[in-house]
Amino acid sequence: MSRAMDWPRAVSMLPSLRTLHLSSCSLPSTNQWQLPAAGLCNLTNLEELDLSMNRLNHPAASSWFWNVTSLTHINLMETFLSGQLPDALDAMASLEILDFSYNGNMATMPRSLRNLCNLRYLDLESSLVGGQDMGKLMESLPQGCPSNMLQQLYLANNGIGHFARLSTLDLRGNYLTGHVPPQLGMLANLTYLDISLNDLHGLLTEEHFAEMASLETLDLSQNPLLKIHVDSEWKTPFKLRDANFSLCIMGPLFPAWLQWQVNLTYLDISSSGITDKLPDWFTTAFSAMDFLDIFNNSIYGELPENMEDMSLTQFFLDSNRLTGPIPSLPRNIIYLDISMNSLSGPFPSNLGAPGLETLLMFSNGIVGHLPESICHSQKLIVLDLANNLLVGELHSCSRMESLRYLLLSNNSFSGPFPPFVQSCKNLGFLDLAWNNLSGTLPTWIGNLVQLQFVRLSYNMFSGKIPVIITKLKFLHHLNLAGNNISGSIPLGISNLTAMTRIAVRIGLFPYQAYANAAGEGGNSLSAVTKGQELKYGVGISDMIPSSLSKITYLSFLNLSENNLTGRIPPGSQLDTLYQEHPSIYDGNSGLCGPPLQKNCSTNGTSTQDDQNRTGHGFEPMSFRFGLVLGLILGLWLALFTLLFMKAWRIAYFRLFDKLYDQIYVFVVVKWKRFSRARTTD
Repeated sequence: MSRAMDWPRAVSMLPSLRTLHLSSCSLPSTNQWQLPAAGLCNLTNLEELDLSMNRLNHPAASSWFWNVTSLTHINLMETFLSGQLPDALDAMASLEILDFSYNGNMATMPRSLRNLCNLRYLDLESSLVGGQDMGKLMESLPQGCPSNMLQQLYLANNGIGHFARLSTLDLRGNYLTGHVPPQLGMLANLTYLDISLNDLHGLLTEEHFAEMASLETLDLSQNPLLKIHVDSEWKTPFKLRDANFSLCIMGPLFPAWLQWQVNLTYLDISSSGITDKLPDWFTTAFSAMDFLDIFNNSIYGELPENMEDMSLTQFFLDSNRLTGPIPSLPRNIIYLDISMNSLSGPFPSNLGAPGLETLLMFSNGIVGHLPESICHSQKLIVLDLANNLLVGELHSCSRMESLRYLLLSNNSFSGPFPPFVQSCKNLGFLDLAWNNLSGTLPTWIGNLVQLQFVRLSYNMFSGKIPVIITKLKFLHHLNLAGNNISGSIPLGISNLTAMTRIAVRIGLFPYQAYANAAGEGGNSLSAVTKGQELKYGVGISDMIPSSLSKITYLSFLNLSENNLTGRIPPGSQLDTLYQEHPSIYDGNSGLCGPPLQKNCSTNGTSTQDDQNRTGHGFEPMSFRFGLVLGLILGLWLALFTLLFMKAWRIAYFRLFDKLYDQIYVFVVVKWKRFSRARTTD
């Protein structure tokens, strides 16, 4: 209908018309100045008009339908109408539903809405320009009516409060500024309130929630200048189920009014400025809680001893000032983060959480041995105990097949490379740096085909780099610095095709992708930059395998402070890594050749070449055996064909006879010509 400029005139010939749906019909215009004026006044019975998803591209006020006062439903979603709604809207007293969403350029809320007392549904999502004052916004909505009918108001994604029947108010993701008007507290039927992700400031007091007896969901998060200022003895009129106060000011005391919210299943009070102990009523008031986030406050004191009876499945207490031992965990816990505190004492002898998937306890003061009971956590996916005071050998566990992230760096673990790692077939991130582990690197590490990040720096590993490590095609990051490893760099390291040429800057937590995806397992592990790796290293010796140079996607390599020898394998990828981090070969006096300034001697070069041929790639004995075996198999295949396949045998001898005859005739003719020529001479 893109060429039907006079379509309204045709429609006006139907005076009994009640419903008109022309969504997505490519209508050219509704501009009354471009349309014939005659006949439009005949649409006196029209009640429903749907013109959504048409690119009308003209001022909204110039449309013809604003004079059709019989309309009860108008849908103008994504019609590209611009500017303010007209004053004529004020006369449309029958209007119940108005959808003007996704038009995107209305400067302010139209004051013509104030008298629409029958309006039940108003959707202006993504149609208002940002920076609206919240008080003026409320004044623009229907009011002064004997019975205000507005029930659903959608103002999401705009720059934007007494509606007695309003049940849902969603103002998230706007650029709202100023104070929250206290009239908001008169919304007695409100069950859902979300004013998150704005720039609101000032105080929220008891008056703002005075009549909200029906409120179940409250989200005030991401308003860092907004402070909840209520009396410590305040008895709330509501019983919340979900509450988010992240990045709001609630402190310095732990909010006492939360103890009456016994129906809460989700609570986020992270980064809310609380400097206090966990209250005595913590475990009883929050016993039904499923999700609790108190991250990045200044909570001090000890953890409650009776947490095992809580229903928590996800609990975040990281980045606080907690001290004392670690008590028994909630039985249903799946994700626990108590990292970056000052917790002390031994690791719990029994976690008592069979469903635990993520355990983050890094950067505390946990001491002693890691108990054997950790092996019973069969569902564990992430285990991070880095930066503690743990000692001793790691137990042999055969039940941790789900483990994907193992981070035990900066402890004092000793003994050989942990044998239980061999059973972790899904392991993608392994960090054992800065411990006292010794012995050789196991050859079975190449069977952990999902490995993407390996950091074994600053231990006491010795021996050579296992050639099989080059089979790890997903490996992004390899750090063996500061050990006693010797020999050359494996040739087959060129098989590590997943290593990216451009180094990705790591965040603090390498498993953050997994945490955010709630169990997706994180396919994009970050890589640590050299600046963040200066304190990590290992002592490896031997030569650098030349195949290492062909890893075109390697993002990080550190072989410093070892005993590696021989020529550095040539290759653009290793050259790029050296240019970005010139220290990757430091502390290996036996290495030579570009990009280092040290030239390789003839003897040194041949030694490495011989070692690469005999030890890492070309085996003479294997080659001879394979050659003889190939000849035998080839001859036997030919004889088998002639002996047992008659048709092939006949064809073979016929071909042989034919070739013989042709050669014989050729030789005889040539000989006679040669003899005749000699006789003539």
